[in-house]
Amino acid sequence: MRPRIAARAAALPALPALLAVLALPALPAARPPRVEPFAGAAQPDAGTRIAASRNGQAVVFESSVRESGDRWDPAADPTVLLWERRTGALRQLTASAADSPAVANGDFYLLVGTSTTRERRTRTLVAFRSRANLAGRNADGSAEIFLWDSKTSGFTQISDALAGESSDPALAANFTAEKDANGRYTGNILVRYRVAFLSTSDLTGDNPGGMPQVFSYDSGMPEVGRLVQASRSSGGAAGRPSLDGNGDRVVFTHTVDLLPGEGGAGATEVYAWDRRTGLRRVSSGGSAGDRDPVLDSTGRWAAWVSESDGESVLPGAGIPWIADLRRGRASPVAGACGAAARAPSLARGRRRLLFLDAGAIGDDPCGDPEERPLLLDGRGRLRETGLAGPGAFGPPVLLDRRPGEFLVTCDGDLDGSNAAGRNVLWISRLP
Repeated sequence: MRPRIAARAAALPALPALLAVLALPALPAARPPRVEPFAGAAQPDAGTRIAASRNGQAVVFESSVRESGDRWDPAADPTVLLWERRTGALRQLTASAADSPAVANGDFYLLVGTSTTRERRTRTLVAFRSRANLAGRNADGSAEIFLWDSKTSGFTQISDALAGESSDPALAANFTAEKDANGRYTGNILVRYRVAFLSTSDLTGDNPGGMPQVFSYDSGMPEVGRLVQASRSSGGAAGRPSLDGNGDRVVFTHTVDLLPGEGGAGATEVYAWDRRTGLRRVSSGGSAGDRDPVLDSTGRWAAWVSESDGESVLPGAGIPWIADLRRGRASPVAGACGAAARAPSLARGRRRLLFLDAGAIGDDPCGDPEERPLLLDGRGRLRETGLAGPGAFGPPVLLDRRPGEFLVTCDGDLDGSNAAGRNVLWISRLP
């Protein structure tokens, strides 16, 4: 049987050294960090999340700018922009207001038909929220989830309701190269995608109270069963969901105990759900104030931030946790004395955890350092990334198939090119 993570904080076995409570000094970077700004004229809005495909080929963000002649002018509403890293193209996906984008990309080299030369074929999907009537089914102007497909440049409406609002989509996809009857590649890229999102709408008939709940859409299911409700409660609210690489598993927080009688803390905790095994608790019963849960691309490892260190609750604190969902173990990661971590990011496996923190590391004096990205590396050491303020950072994104590379927004002058203090998308490599 698969082990269950329940409320046994005192008896919870510690993970290997990687997940043990740390108090190690930072290792200085061997050389200055390699960082460069995204050169596009439009940049992400401050405080918003950027998103990148697992292979790092596609990046999306919301930006309140519009192209006007040869310059960009501020506009009242954000729209979604797609940056295709291979070509360098920056594409505006909607002319109307849209936000909270997520992206998935498939990239293949194929011998198409009888050709002897490999051709590069790609397909990109972008999920986002909008009130526009992009697919002919949203005349009421409600906030719904849409999907854009590069194959057709068309839109699919994922959620559809007359009351309530949907938000915070997470997107995962499984791309395959199509073959003909002779086993030769046709050049078409097929895809099955999954979208998890929050909604206060009663989309499947099980949310009459209009609470924020998690829903999951699977394009590979029959039409009647494509959309299902993953969290259910008569009170309390779910938090922003996160998916693994294929969308098989979704993690999220909820402010009430979704599994009463199984030892929950009765406070905000982390849950995992998939269609095959249903719902289970990920965080320990000693957790409290859990937030920002994420999954690695395999779906085995989860990370989040909590107000608990496993022994006591520290209101307002931000302590990173990592869980092995296969073995049913979770442990806190300590060492930053500020206990102000937020916005964790995982790529593939447990080897790297990136997050923002305003605390000092290990034996360094605990003054009042600027918030900046910190790294928990594969040897269980907390390390500086080399990026630091002054300047406000946004949630970082570790890239799965580009080891050591991450994206982050910041309005600081990280390389001497941003004296104006714009909010800029930066590309950096871990030291």
